[in-house]
Amino acid sequence: MVVDDTGAAMISLSRTQRHAADRAGGVDLILPWPDGLAVPDLDLNEMRPASPPQTAAAVAALDLPRDITLWRVRVIRLRQQGTAPEEERPVRCYLLAGLVGARWLDALRRIPPRDVRRMWSAAALVVDASPAPDPLPASVPPPTPAPPKAARKPRAPGYVRTRANPDRVAQRLWAALRCGEAMTCAELAERAGASPNTAKNYARRWQREDLVEVAGETGGDAGIGTAYLYRLSRDLGPTAPVLRGRVDTGTGYTDPNEEEATDDVAG
Repeated sequence: MVVDDTGAAMISLSRTQRHAADRAGGVDLILPWPDGLAVPDLDLNEMRPASPPQTAAAVAALDLPRDITLWRVRVIRLRQQGTAPEEERPVRCYLLAGLVGARWLDALRRIPPRDVRRMWSAAALVVDASPAPDPLPASVPPPTPAPPKAARKPRAPGYVRTRANPDRVAQRLWAALRCGEAMTCAELAERAGASPNTAKNYARRWQREDLVEVAGETGGDAGIGTAYLYRLSRDLGPTAPVLRGRVDTGTGYTDPNEEEATDDVAG
């Protein structure tokens, strides 16, 4: 323990002690503190009477009267000094304690500083003298370990996670659409490594420009009950019509909000 000229005491803590103090939120100390001694840079949040074990430890360490009242003060802030790495840096903590008792307090006011330093050194033994918690009785069973997590369901062959890099998936989708081959939505998804819904959305976006959509085949593509066949209209020839809207599938229904399909040759 080191006591500076102002009477403030500092004690070096090991790395283990520092971590224990951090977990506990502070360090409980019971030390004599004469009136008039200033302690700089302290962060206190509680001052309570010392517990019987702490009182007994302080009385034994400092040779105090047994009828004295002791107070426990918790020091929250730990001050680090030095420029060494974190593992080697000594951690010093300002210590403060209240020792309340009329006779002892009057005696402290008349103690020379060198004797105060000697008392600080003796009081350094009194740090968190609370008894350890009682162990669990033997009748209490140990906690049951958590069951292991179930293994993840294996993915289907050729599955590609589209969230990994959506830009590359989009590039493969556009490249597959530009190739001009007739393919279903499932085939487009398999070629581009995308999900069926993603492939369907890209194909519909492509169809707004120059893609022909032919419906009528039954299937289970993306759970909609109809397989869509996409073909680039430019592959039908330079005079091929650009079909917009949905072709009548035989049900007699055509979306009135979209332009009706036509077989007329443009030009």
